[in-house]
Amino acid sequence: MLLDLAAGVVLIVGSLACAAAAFAGRPRIAWLLAAAGLACAAAAELLDTNDESLAVASCVLVTAGLTLIVLRLYPDVTRLSWLDAAMGASSTAALAVALGAEPAPAVATGGVVGVIALTRWSPAVPVLLALAGVAVLGAGEAPAPAAAALIGTAAWLPAQRRAPGPEFSPVVLSALLLFAMIALTLLTVGQFAEVSDVAVALAIVTVLTGMARAGLTVVERLRESRHHAQTDDLTGLGNRRHLVDRLDAAVASCEENGEELALLLIDLDGFKELNDTLGHHAGDQVLRQIGPRLSTLLRAGDTLARLGGDEFAVLLPATSGEGARRVAAALADRVRATKLAPGQPVVRLDASVGVADFGSDPLPTVDELFAAADAAMYADKRRSRHVG
Repeated sequence: MLLDLAAGVVLIVGSLACAAAAFAGRPRIAWLLAAAGLACAAAAELLDTNDESLAVASCVLVTAGLTLIVLRLYPDVTRLSWLDAAMGASSTAALAVALGAEPAPAVATGGVVGVIALTRWSPAVPVLLALAGVAVLGAGEAPAPAAAALIGTAAWLPAQRRAPGPEFSPVVLSALLLFAMIALTLLTVGQFAEVSDVAVALAIVTVLTGMARAGLTVVERLRESRHHAQTDDLTGLGNRRHLVDRLDAAVASCEENGEELALLLIDLDGFKELNDTLGHHAGDQVLRQIGPRLSTLLRAGDTLARLGGDEFAVLLPATSGEGARRVAAALADRVRATKLAPGQPVVRLDASVGVADFGSDPLPTVDELFAAADAAMYADKRRSRHVG
């Protein structure tokens, strides 16, 4: 009786430590959940009941609090991380149930593995310490006071935001294979021997989650591949392929809605001399500046792309010829204002801008747009040289 009372007091002290941390600038809801979890464990000790519900509740509440802490410390948690956490939690809980574990240990096991998977297997020290406390809570009433010390200490440890580990690494891949193997093994054994219905249900959840993860991974890899195929490596702008796709869509919109469109080709005058004088590194630095500088003059639906070398293009949907020429003049002025970093020589650049504008009749092809803009750009370049 005295031991139960002492254990309950220790758990209450741990709960108060978590609650105090919640009101001392730590993640409030997260540590309040942890405090509630320890309070449930204290109630189980003091009431000296064999009811598993309090033990399960304590594990669930602390795990939920730690999940919120992970989301705060790891702001870039992805959908794949959530699926990994679901796979880890369901498969390990299924294994624990199949081996005859009581509900509390099964919940604690799944919660610990799920939270670690959510961090991409790189848990911060406070999270790791508190997870150890969850594992102790699931182990039973006797070691529960140790959980109060672990979780109460974790509540006061400093923790900084950090990036999750890579989505694909040997550790992640090995963990996913292990989770899938556990689930498939349980389902296979279930065909020949008696396996808990709960374990089978959790194993099915693991398999379905794994299938969803595989499908999402394929979709994201295809999206990334398409993005890289349409992105200029140096500037991060769209490339020629991206521009052509947008042009096709804009021409189709002209045909359907009777809108106007304009294509601008921009060539940097003096860029070769800059490269020859200051080197290609300085030239690359200028090219990287062009995108951010010109983008501020464009609308959300406009497209800025780098075609290669020192040539850029701007697609202006629903824009008249007069409006396109105003934009061209503003873009040229912005190019002339381009400078290197402080302390570097002043870069004197100019821009030749060719404007091709078309209404809906006659409808141009993409090649006709490029040809017209290219001709206009070289005409502007010759005119600038003559004026100069």
